[in-house]
Parts: sequence; C-alpha cells; structure tokens
Amino acid sequence: LAPMYYLTLILGIVAQHLISQVPIDTFNLILSVLGLTSWFLQFPIGAAWLWTISTMMFFYLCFPALAPRVQRIKLENLRAFALVMYVLQLAIMIG
Repeated sequence: LAPMYYLTLILGIVAQHLISQVPIDTFNLILSVLGLTSWFLQFPIGAAWLWTISTMMFFYLCFPALAPRVQRIKLENLRAFALVMYVLQLAIMIG
C-alpha cells in the first residue's frame, strides 16, 4: 500500500498546486507524508481519499496495545463498551 499511497499523494499535491495555486500548508504536508493525518483529524493534501490509509496505519500502531485490554473485558460488558466507544468517537468528530 505504501508505494501507491505515496504516488497518489505526490500526484494529488502536484495537481492541487497546478490547478488551485493555493499555498501548501507545511504542517499538513508533513502529516500527509508521514501518514499521520488521522491522528490530527486532517485530510491528506491533494488526495482526501487517502485518509483510509492513514486510518489503517493508526489502527495497526494502536492494535497491539489495545487488543489485550479489550480481551480482558467481560463478554456481558462488551456491547456496552462498544457503544461507549462509538459515542466517544462521535463526540470527538462532532465537536
């Protein structure tokens, strides 16, 4: 996925610069190159659909730390935990 991510990112940056002539935000450029846009709720420059790759990178980095903790949740509490996590991420995204 990484080669296609970077190729698409480069093409998106070039296309955005040639079409819109808008200066590129340095912070967002760094986040996009490092695949960290999901950590800061930003869209990658020039290719907003690449957020999926950034989200996967975020998940792959967090999963080893989160999996043992989630496995310790009792089965009868798992549905409530999932609902709380859903509401939490919804609240973060909305406001």
